[in-house]
Amino acid sequence: MSNMPLKMNEAGKNIRLNLEECGRVIPDKAPTAQFNMALARYDFAKSYAKDKIVLDIGCGDGYGTAHLSSVAKHAIGVDISNEAIERAKSKYQKHNLVYEVMDCCSLAYPSEKFDLVCSFEVIEHVEDCDQYLLEMRRVLKKNAISVISTPNKDASAYSYSEHHVLHFNATELQALLSRYFESVTLFNQEYNSQAVKLEMSTVNRMFVRIKRRLGIRKYLIPYRYREIVEKILTGSSSESTSMEDFPIREVGDTLTNAYGLIGFCHKVH
Repeated sequence: MSNMPLKMNEAGKNIRLNLEECGRVIPDKAPTAQFNMALARYDFAKSYAKDKIVLDIGCGDGYGTAHLSSVAKHAIGVDISNEAIERAKSKYQKHNLVYEVMDCCSLAYPSEKFDLVCSFEVIEHVEDCDQYLLEMRRVLKKNAISVISTPNKDASAYSYSEHHVLHFNATELQALLSRYFESVTLFNQEYNSQAVKLEMSTVNRMFVRIKRRLGIRKYLIPYRYREIVEKILTGSSSESTSMEDFPIREVGDTLTNAYGLIGFCHKVH
């Protein structure tokens, strides 16, 4: 089975992209730290998923939706990549778990169906951000919650990628989400592990600004070599990390230093 989703280039021809390189975390291939960081976001959302009907937008190969399904009444994962959904269906099978190929800007579900919608590291890939958020709000029940994450463009080395079409800092994300939800609280996903301490350093933030100014969008270190570089630079391996190394706390006034941004959005009406 191919793990390369199709994407249309400017000429309208089909090209193939590696699932990992375009931002999807594949549990058996991603650096351990990156997987634990991603799973920690799902674990955060899991505390709001008990006995709920949950939608995971941009589910990738489905590991996070499966994590939510352990407590949810019903969990649905959707992704625009047919290859990603095929992988999810083959890897995770439960009575309350469903995966479907779907465009996040055109969700094939009735209005006010879900108690909780999660969409992690997706918004930066979406060209029509307004339609994406309108659809997310539409399928949410009243008094329901959406949890949305994205890298902070002012701090994260992951924020500038050739596969991203939008980039946000904390102030911009707060303003955007507040247009669609009555209450928005921003959380920061911290990086406390020795293996990833470089990501939180002043040097790294300086590198991000230089990279942005020069218009560099590709990762300078290939995906498959990042754990090796971490070991050399920090003296530790990301294999030693766990979800506890990536705690999620309310941002408060420290907007500039927030690394991974998580919007906790409440639909009241």
